[in-house]
Amino acid sequence: AFKSVGIATRYVARGLALSHATTYYASVSAVNGAGLRSTLLSSDGMVVDLTRPTASICIEKEDVSANPSFGEAVNSTDCPISVPSLSSATQDWTLSSTDARVRLEKSPSEQHGCVSIYLRSGTLAQDVPTHVGIEYELVLFMAVLGPCARPPCSGQHMAEAGALVSVAGVETAILLAPPSNRNASSADTFYERKTLRFTATSTTSRLLLQPLVSQVGLAIGMATVQRCMTSSPDMSVLGEAIFASNSQSVKLYVPNSVVQAEVSWDVHDAESSISRYDWAIGSVRGGDQYQSYRSAGQRRTGRTKLLQLSHGSPLFLTVVAWNGANRERVFNSIEYKIDLTAPSLHVVDGSSVTDLDFQHSTILSVHWDATDVDSPISSCSWSAGSKAGSSNLFATMPLDISSSTTSTSLNVSHGDTAYSTVCCWNGAGLQTCANTNGVTFLTEELDTSTAVVTVKAADMAEYDAESNFLNALDGMLIEMSGYGRSDWLSHYEVRVPSSTGRGTTWTDVGLVSGVVLRGLTLTPGQHRVEVRAVDKAMQASDSVEVNVTVDINKPTVTGSPLNATLVTNQTILLEWPAMFAADSPLRYQISLGFGSSGSEVVLTMETRQEWLRITSLLLERSRHLYTTLTAIGSSGLHFTSTHVIRCQDLRPQTKACSL
Repeated sequence: AFKSVGIATRYVARGLALSHATTYYASVSAVNGAGLRSTLLSSDGMVVDLTRPTASICIEKEDVSANPSFGEAVNSTDCPISVPSLSSATQDWTLSSTDARVRLEKSPSEQHGCVSIYLRSGTLAQDVPTHVGIEYELVLFMAVLGPCARPPCSGQHMAEAGALVSVAGVETAILLAPPSNRNASSADTFYERKTLRFTATSTTSRLLLQPLVSQVGLAIGMATVQRCMTSSPDMSVLGEAIFASNSQSVKLYVPNSVVQAEVSWDVHDAESSISRYDWAIGSVRGGDQYQSYRSAGQRRTGRTKLLQLSHGSPLFLTVVAWNGANRERVFNSIEYKIDLTAPSLHVVDGSSVTDLDFQHSTILSVHWDATDVDSPISSCSWSAGSKAGSSNLFATMPLDISSSTTSTSLNVSHGDTAYSTVCCWNGAGLQTCANTNGVTFLTEELDTSTAVVTVKAADMAEYDAESNFLNALDGMLIEMSGYGRSDWLSHYEVRVPSSTGRGTTWTDVGLVSGVVLRGLTLTPGQHRVEVRAVDKAMQASDSVEVNVTVDINKPTVTGSPLNATLVTNQTILLEWPAMFAADSPLRYQISLGFGSSGSEVVLTMETRQEWLRITSLLLERSRHLYTTLTAIGSSGLHFTSTHVIRCQDLRPQTKACSL
């Protein structure tokens, strides 16, 4: 009820039963000496705030406002082709303005979309359904548009430009940066993000927006009201390492050995806005040894340089917040550690801890292990090039630090080598980069067109076996070459399918030019030997096959004589048709000599024919010609026979000498 206060111009009302978070209005009228009463004047209202500021954070949000981004999704990536009409853009809103229109940004920010409402005057309002006593969060994206619409308008007007925001009966003036203070080339910084918290006092809360200075335009890119399910963390215990809890954070950077601290906090008051923040940094909880208390105004961030700090030094952030009712609260962060060391980083090619040097697929994979005992890994990046440290194959891309392996497809050719570079940063902003030793792409199969495989006897004999002939049943020497670049080969594999013992399956014999394969179980006759190469990407070539003959029998004598015919006094024709029988083609070695038992060897010759013409002999009637004839099979087994040629009366064109 109205109460007379005499002629006093100030009155303190006591004993009132006021309710928290409720807006009250004072009404005053004056009565003159003639008893006439003036018009009733009312104040603009005041909110009763019985609580101190809180660091509550939104753990879940529910949109309750309608059409917050004026006809499009908030995170729209495709702008409308044409500008929507003012009526469609402001659907669900109440527009009271004689100078309002719709704007369509050419380079939209993904935060506020493309469409915005431009106000020179008037208001934009919406009645939002709310629940009494529930806390809500109002998120606004707004910008001041210059120049001034009409005189009188000065730089002072621009400096004071912004938005007057009224929600749930509480008005808040928000100053916005003039165009000259913004980065015009960045769409993300064009619209400023502003957040307000309020507690609903009725089932409907009215949101009203209008320019703070009527001569300066206001662009509204988004206005959304969200129901905020809150949690009030104990800011003294939450958080870890460098990044603290959701309500406070400290980021430490170490450029040029000077520690720089970027601090932020999230302190609100749902009933009355925060009027001022003070903050300090110290070596103990609540201390200010590193930086004495300084005011941040209404900003919730700060930055400073911290000198003469050593690695591992403790650091605490303290924030003091005052609300509109001049009630304060002190918030202390967790303990942070100064980190002056870069992360530890190990990088290999491939999708596991085993490093790959060669592969067939053109999908390049990299595996990394980044650790830092002092601060968590904040981010990593990856690039690849044809040289260590280069990025010509693909440019730097961010990595998902929750994983340790990633892949990408490359446009590479057979024989190309790719080198990966991974860089990781810790919470202090210190960087470590590491290169892999490279992986070579073997996209083509090994070429066997020039491959050569030869099989020989495993053991030495008096006479060498010919290629691809064997004189034993349990072993062989295999020689191989011509399978391509040796530095791309991993090993050879061999098998003898017809063996009933070892060697019937592919056997890795290593990267050698020849190998003795023992433990076989062969039978006399034909066998197939197969050899293939395996490259370092573990892909096998086509097999090269060689047929071999196993001959374990010596040549035998059939009884046919050795015939000698004197052609001239210095030429003898020796013939031995069908004298020997064998399982493989024969070659012959003949030795001739004079003296006792042929001790004076005149010559030794080899032939595959069953005859031999010998010339330039100095034959004497009184001397005998001693002959040794050896039949050698293809497997190296042999039979030797000896003969003596007696010619008492040597004359040209005589018939054969007696033996």
